[in-house]
Amino acid sequence: MSSALAVLTLALAATPTPERTFELVLSPQFSVEVGARDVLSFQRLLFLYDDVWNTAFAFDESTPGTKTLGVFGRLAKLVLVDGALTSFFLTIQHEVFGHGARAREEGQAPRFSLSVPLPYMLVLDPMTQFSGLAFVDRTGFADRDLPITLGGMESETFMTHLLAVRALSRGGSLHFSEQLTYLVGRASYGRRLVERDVLGSRTDGSDPDTYVQQLMNRFNLFGPEEQLSVSQRLRVAWATQFLDPVWWLCAKQLFVDYLWRGERWARLPRVQIDQVGLLPALRFNFTPFGAEHILSVIVMHPRFTLDVSARAVSSGLATSLGGGARLFGFKPVSWLELGGSLDVWLQPELLHDVRNAYDGRQRPGVSGMVEAHWRPLPRVGLVAQLGYKTNGYVIAQPTRAGFFGFAGVSFTLDPPVATSGPPAANH
Repeated sequence: MSSALAVLTLALAATPTPERTFELVLSPQFSVEVGARDVLSFQRLLFLYDDVWNTAFAFDESTPGTKTLGVFGRLAKLVLVDGALTSFFLTIQHEVFGHGARAREEGQAPRFSLSVPLPYMLVLDPMTQFSGLAFVDRTGFADRDLPITLGGMESETFMTHLLAVRALSRGGSLHFSEQLTYLVGRASYGRRLVERDVLGSRTDGSDPDTYVQQLMNRFNLFGPEEQLSVSQRLRVAWATQFLDPVWWLCAKQLFVDYLWRGERWARLPRVQIDQVGLLPALRFNFTPFGAEHILSVIVMHPRFTLDVSARAVSSGLATSLGGGARLFGFKPVSWLELGGSLDVWLQPELLHDVRNAYDGRQRPGVSGMVEAHWRPLPRVGLVAQLGYKTNGYVIAQPTRAGFFGFAGVSFTLDPPVATSGPPAANH
């Protein structure tokens, strides 16, 4: 397969244990991406307990009885320990770095209330409807309030995709806890979105209902027929994210490779053309203009990973189109890793300081960012990001024009490993 015209094959090599890197990054407003990177790092750090657990409770599962014991033991641990931890970290991302990040962009100081995570909330706090709440101010300006309302769901969409792409940039292996995060994070508010009553009909603070109410106000829509139409379109749009092959790959790896076989790491497959791997991914995201679909093609080269995406809003309320690319893991030298992104779009103008502006002009926009990860020592690094964007909505970036970014530190438990070539087997 040395030729670039080689037949496409599905790469399913044995699974390596990847380099485990942890970050602590900060920005003035503790943005969506800052939260995603910090939350994923703390989650990864806490799940190191699983290494000790796996060593302490390892046993031979070659007989039907021991296999049954192993499967039910992993299932109980997944529900009672791993699921609870995952639920907690997703709630932190949703509230503090979703709603909270968007509110801080508008100069607010939001407060938060967190319950015990599922499944313990069902027993210890059964009257609580939500595992977390963010207390923010409603300003009455649609283009300020909508990003705050959709920020929780937006932040989970962003975090799960970032998790997958960064894993692919480091060899493509996902720990079972990361597979669980991807599955649960992408199904946020799934219960509400499959219930029969119309979205926007409830006043209990549910994000999808509040979002529909504000979306109808932004586009000057009234009456039950319009509400039903918006509700149905959003529900169909939300369901399309389950066409995402990465979601199903994580489901297979979690419930077959981990629960049944006991394999704690699984390598995401990809279509291989010579040295280049390709993996499509599909996301859904609420925006101030309706339901946005994002189609990505993740390109994995031995020297870098490139996430190329195109996006469009489908709700029929406004025209919003965009595209972009983000580079991960380019190493010109062993001690320096570079990245960057470029996004362009055409969408209705965001009018943060105008009320009842229903027919805003279509405006183009652009955003660019560079990122560097410098390792002065093999296991310690400094990471920084700096970008600038024009006014407009892009997932996880500020809605207003201006500079954005962060800075922080990283540390690595394992020595850096190459991401090219066949990986070694390790469960």
